[in-house]
Amino acid sequence: QLWDRIVNGEGIIHNNDLHNGLTLLMLHDSYGSYMMPYLSQYFETIVDTHYREIAGRKKNTNMKYLIEKYKPDIVVLFPFSYPHQSAESIFKNIVYE
Repeated sequence: QLWDRIVNGEGIIHNNDLHNGLTLLMLHDSYGSYMMPYLSQYFETIVDTHYREIAGRKKNTNMKYLIEKYKPDIVVLFPFSYPHQSAESIFKNIVYE
């Protein structure tokens, strides 16, 4: 299941009809998944991952690993469902090591 890969690691979405070479790294909460049908029209590859821990299954999001592995052209953090949270709480599980 794509959602399970997104929550526990990263899901890869390929648009086989698009050949622009653009890769998007999308870090989001559950609402970000609703953006994928729209974003996939513009990016050949989307690396899709949930940036927060979900029931303790994912301890952190390692940005260095994701950037070095997928070499995205654009990185987007989409914290839609947590507008009431501080930046500290949003970024606490995003690491660069």
